[in-house]
Order: sequence, then structure tokens, then C-alpha cells
Amino acid sequence: MTVIRIRTRLESDTPHLPELGPLVGRDVEIVVREDAPAADIRAAFYAELEHLPDTEETLAARREVLRRWRADPRFAAYWPQTDYMLTRDLDHYRKWTAAHEAARLLREDGGIDYDAIREQGEYDLRHADDHAR
Repeated sequence: MTVIRIRTRLESDTPHLPELGPLVGRDVEIVVREDAPAADIRAAFYAELEHLPDTEETLAARREVLRRWRADPRFAAYWPQTDYMLTRDLDHYRKWTAAHEAARLLREDGGIDYDAIREQGEYDLRHADDHAR
């Protein structure tokens, strides 16, 4: 089977495609698909990442989306991440969900208390010998 990929801008409803010359007279399938701008592909990829699966059904749906993207050359830049995500199980995503929730709570509570961290560090240094014994 011969495959020819032609990337061109359509300027007419009767395009002239000299690359197809060797196939004239043969049975072929012609598929025309509009290329989505790279920004749209990127937005779709990261929008999917925002939604962490929380059930086997949502995980199965995510895997289906990732498998489609894995076969779509427009998503080639994301194939390494896609391959990685296809191997992750529901426990993996539950851990990420817990981490996102912890970060959300930190933001709502005013963030990190750097003074308390500094004071704890100073205390630990002052009492390091006590713990070594």
C-alpha cells in the first residue's frame, strides 16, 4: 500500500495535486482533514490533564482519549506523556487528587508560614545535640 501525505492550503475546490500522478487509475481513499492550530492541540491536551479520573469509568474514558491522541500525528509532541499516562492506574490518580486538594487547602489557609519554618529550623539546630545522644 502506498501512502502519500500532502500538506497544503486549499486555494480552490478543484485542487491540483501532482503528487498523486503515480496513483491515477488505481483505487484510492482520499481523506481531507483540517489541521487544528498547534495552540488548539495544546489547549486540548492540557484541558484533559486538568481532570483527574476518580472512578474506573472516568479512567477508561481518559485512556480512550489518550489512545486516540496516540494515533493522531497532530499530538506527536505529547506522545511521551501520553504513553506514560496510559500506564497509570487509578491509585496513581487518587494520589494526585489528594496532592491537589492539599495544595488547595494551603492556598485557602493563607499559604505557607515561612516564619514557622524558620523558627522550627532554628529550634532544630539548637537542639540537634540533644537528639544525637
